[in-house]
Amino acid sequence: MLKKTSEAIMDRSTAVACGFLALHLLAIRRDAIPMWGVDFLRYGPGWGPYVFTIAAIATLFPAVSAALYSGFSRIKFDPWRSTRSAALTVAGLGLLALVLFVNFRSAIHLLGDGYLYVRELDGESWESLSRSDRAPMTFWLVRQIHWLGRSVWGSAETTYRIVSISSGALYVFFAFIFSGRIAANRMERSIVLVFLLTAGYLELFFGYVENYGPLFPGMLIYILLGIKTLHDETRTITLAVTLGFLLTLHFAMISFVPSFLYVLWRRYGKPADDGLQPLWRPG
Repeated sequence: MLKKTSEAIMDRSTAVACGFLALHLLAIRRDAIPMWGVDFLRYGPGWGPYVFTIAAIATLFPAVSAALYSGFSRIKFDPWRSTRSAALTVAGLGLLALVLFVNFRSAIHLLGDGYLYVRELDGESWESLSRSDRAPMTFWLVRQIHWLGRSVWGSAETTYRIVSISSGALYVFFAFIFSGRIAANRMERSIVLVFLLTAGYLELFFGYVENYGPLFPGMLIYILLGIKTLHDETRTITLAVTLGFLLTLHFAMISFVPSFLYVLWRRYGKPADDGLQPLWRPG
């Protein structure tokens, strides 16, 4: 057992998992560097870190991980097997997400940015200030939504919360499609979907007043189109336009430009006999 465990720990994927789990324990310390998405144990009950540590270590043992895999394998439900089951699953996930996003909405606007955005939008000062920051298209969309709906819900805070929750609903929808495309079988797709629906950035969808919400469903759309482009299922210009739109939503999306260059290279610039295969398999 010890030998097998040692071999498992030396495995590259296991080493990455160990490092990721260890970050959660490191972030418990008050003087540790804060890392959004891995420091949630710091704010939970006192017994939380102990349960997390025991569960994390247990999954490193092959017998435990094999038992977990076997248990999940017995679940026969496959929401990706047909259009009807996919539609029912997406509807169920979307409804659950909306209930959670609305009923457990964020109670505070962190770092003061949220208060600034709400005050300026309520005061109709964006035009005079030429407010664009690093998210010009996002500011424009929020302003249009507020202009169209303020007679119904009134406050700018509600406008931002609607944008946040709507972004979350879109994210859940495209997360299901994404997991169905990027993985090869039901188990892999389920694992990808679970990771996508439990990430720390989902806090943005609980009515959080910020400009990042629309980016996340947008990123899933971009990656999906990238996969389709690599498999010659859509035109490169479609991917380029999508990335261009995401760049106007927030300039941080410039970090995706290398991925677009890679797609161009794979489609038009790579040698015909380089032997490379696409990283993704069609779903």
